[in-house]
Amino acid sequence: RVRGRVDSSQRQRGQVREVSDVTAEEEEAIRKHEISVKTAEVADRVVENQMRIVQEIASLLGETTAETKIALTKLKESMSLDEDE
Repeated sequence: RVRGRVDSSQRQRGQVREVSDVTAEEEEAIRKHEISVKTAEVADRVVENQMRIVQEIASLLGETTAETKIALTKLKESMSLDEDE
């Protein structure tokens, strides 16, 4: 793609004052956009994976907390029974 500048007198005579090829600039802009899109996709995958792991950890902590509570409650009850005897 070519970009050129003309002033009104040159336009009337069909002359172009300055011409530059902007193909490389456009290709670079496209490349940067593609990199940005891919980077965002990677970030999304990382966040999704982290959220999944956090949910698994929270679930495991909840299970072990419940098991601990049950075990300690039973221990407390058995100690209370021993004191009553």
